[in-house]
Amino acid sequence: MNIAKPPGGFEVRLSRAVQAFVDGMFSDDPELQNSWRPLMARLRDSGHTVGEVYRTDPSQRIGIFRPTATGPVFSLAWHVLGDTVTVVKADF
Repeated sequence: MNIAKPPGGFEVRLSRAVQAFVDGMFSDDPELQNSWRPLMARLRDSGHTVGEVYRTDPSQRIGIFRPTATGPVFSLAWHVLGDTVTVVKADF
């Protein structure tokens, strides 16, 4: 399966569970937004190539990221479908 980045980048969506996790994370520590934003930008720009393929489906990907030198390490799982990257699991 070949996946190509749309001209303006992928639309990044969060599953309901991930959105609830992120909302709680930001309310506990608003500074985490400074680490989260570059990670979402990275998925927007290269969500189809960054991380590792999960099992054998290239549209299912997983990755561990540290977006800033002093920030937390995030563990994510996402899938790519059409012009959208959907984050389905997140933790740090």
